Amino acid sequence: AGQVLVEVADYHGEPVAGRSFEDADPIVGDQFGTTITWNGESDLAVEKGTPVILRFRMKMAEIFYIDFQ
Repeated sequence: AGQVLVEVADYHGEPVAGRSFEDADPIVGDQFGTTITWNGESDLAVEKGTPVILRFRMKMAEIFYIDFQ
């Protein structure tokens, strides 16, 4: 099965504390409607309205759809 990890970085490209690849909970296999989490937490750990960069680390995986809420 494939695997996806997601990292949140600030505007300057530095990983947000607690939201790095090392903190990411892997998304494994075929998933739909899965919430991205880091150590079980799903918030981005930044103030609302703050620009962020999302980085994806993928192994044997494809992303077909992303929904931001």
